[in-house]
Amino acid sequence: MRGISVVVTRPAGQSARLRELIEVRGGTAVLLPLMTIEPVANPVLPNVERERICAVIFVSVNAVRLGLKVVRPLLPAGGAIIGVGPSTVAALRTAGQMPMAMPDIDASSEGWLTTAALSATAVAGRVVVIVRGHGGRDLLAHTLHDRGAEVEYVEVYRRVPKPVAVGATLMAADVERPDVLVLTSAEAAEHLGHLLDAQGLRELLAVPVAALSARIADRALNLGYSGRVEIAEEASDTGLLLAIERLVTASPATAGGP
Repeated sequence: MRGISVVVTRPAGQSARLRELIEVRGGTAVLLPLMTIEPVANPVLPNVERERICAVIFVSVNAVRLGLKVVRPLLPAGGAIIGVGPSTVAALRTAGQMPMAMPDIDASSEGWLTTAALSATAVAGRVVVIVRGHGGRDLLAHTLHDRGAEVEYVEVYRRVPKPVAVGATLMAADVERPDVLVLTSAEAAEHLGHLLDAQGLRELLAVPVAALSARIADRALNLGYSGRVEIAEEASDTGLLLAIERLVTASPATAGGP
């Protein structure tokens, strides 16, 4: 990846590991935090009996960071504590929780839905609590409803768009046109599109994209991103790095190759 520039759009304070991985391989990581993570002032807990809860699902590291203390009274004594993605599982362990072991193949929402812990047998007539940000995806809830579960959300944070001078940030990093954009939320993809339009930088929408999930990739394509898109095979910094490397390897225009 020597000579390759990668724009990382994660919120401030959440890019250190990915930046390290890029720079160890000789690339340049340009930090362009597009969203601010703001805690919800008074998260609402569902009015359910703890004994009815069969699983509590944390969908992100931010859900663990801002929601674990909030939902601790709901954590089921004999039920499942689930983290979506390796980073979320690691955050739970660091916080002293013992989450369920990740599925062997896929630790995404789709992967967890194939496990016994979230099967119809396990959840029918029971309550599943999903800890997330405001307005997150509803795949888990819809599928669990279909399996007979009562699903309750606890929303503990929101993503707020941040004003950013994209051109000035690239100029300060001595990058004329990045080789890869990293998108880790649909909201970031939308906000960046608005910024590029407003700042006359629409050509940057043709830059190849490393997306954290298929949902983010689809949103980027629907918004007019026209570069090649690679989806991380797992929702982690390592997964994003591998997606970046696939883009670099496939592009004849990159400066140095992998």
